[in-house]
Order: sequence, then C-alpha cells, then structure tokens
Amino acid sequence: MSNAAGLGINLIACCVLVACIDALTSAPPAEGPATPPPSSTSGLEFGTAPPVSSATPNTAASAAGAFETTPSHGPMIGVTPTKFGERLKALGLDVRQLPKLEQVDRARIHELMGLIGESTGATCIDCHGSKTDFAKPTPRKRVTTRMWNDWIRAWTTAKGEPVFCDSCHHGALTFIEHNTGIVAWMDANYVKGLARKDQKARHCPDCHGSPFNPAFVEDWKAATDSP
Repeated sequence: MSNAAGLGINLIACCVLVACIDALTSAPPAEGPATPPPSSTSGLEFGTAPPVSSATPNTAASAAGAFETTPSHGPMIGVTPTKFGERLKALGLDVRQLPKLEQVDRARIHELMGLIGESTGATCIDCHGSKTDFAKPTPRKRVTTRMWNDWIRAWTTAKGEPVFCDSCHHGALTFIEHNTGIVAWMDANYVKGLARKDQKARHCPDCHGSPFNPAFVEDWKAATDSP
C-alpha cells in the first residue's frame, strides 16, 4: 500500500471515529444514576425490563425528557475478555454461545438488563428514554440489539476469549477519547484485538459495512426492524 493510500485510510478512520463519538455522546450528562422501577418480570415482552441501578435520577433532565448519561472517564482501556461470564452463566446463558437478544428467556430479561447496565454504565433512561414505558422502541435499544446480535455473539478477543459489553465499555457508556493516537489505538483493539468466530479476517467493514459507512450507528438508531 502506498504512503498516500495509507494516509487516506487513516484520515477516513479519524472521520469515522468522530461521527461515531458524536452519535453516542449526544445526550447531556447525568448528575446521578436512576432508581429502577419494580423488578417484577411476569408477562414481560422483549425490552420491557430496565437495567438494575442504585443511582438517583437527574430530575431536571428527566423533566425535560432528556436522556441521562454516564460520562466517559479516565484513559481509554483496550479490549479485554469479559468478567461477566459466571454471572451470565447464573442466568442460564453461555457467554460463548449466546442466543439473539430477542430470544433470551423473558423470565431472565430484567436480570440481564442489570448486567448490561453495569457493564456499560447505562441507566434506565439512557436506553429506554422513560421510566414507565420500557417496551417502546428507542435509538439506543436498537444499537444495543445490533451490538449484541452482530458483535458480541460473533466475536472473541484475538486469543479466542469471550467478550461481552464490558470488554469495550468497562463500565462507561462513552469511552473513546479524541487524541493523536486514536487511529493506531482502534486498529490495535478493534481490528487486531478482536477475532471473528467464523475464522474470517477482521476488517473495518465488520462494523462500518460495505460500502464503508462512517455513520453506521446513526443508521442503526433510525432502523425500524429492531426493538
């Protein structure tokens, strides 16, 4: 590959990163976590149960109908094997062979949402946009479904270790910071640091699609074919 082509790819990667970060950090930060609604799981449909949280809501943001978010913190942490394998096992889920999110046992969905919230730093409001209507489709629920079905189920670390939400998020809803080394960091973690279970090589289109789509997260948010 020529130097000019390599520089072009790096510039595209930077632009993609900015687009993705803007898409994932559009909500105002919360002053505290949200108090979850009752934990009954009887008769739940997909997406009806909120994540478990021990925080207090941002009253002003909630009144305005805004999402509560957990701000990013500290230096970026690379991809790691999940620490949630045993806790998923306790819910009857094998982290190495997860079902599609919409196929998870409805009796376990509330507890699973708790693990997703803990591993990503997300509150009820972050994904559901409401504390009363958890079945309503929302942009972040669509993104969560795609990441679970298309990424978590399909990938491992480069060493073959299982991954889950915490493998990238490490407890922070937003976690990628702008800096001069971001292109190399993403290549090391998201291309070379991950492997596909189908044994095919990892490439940028695994996330961005082909033809290359720098705003794929926005497309996921706007989709109408997922919760």
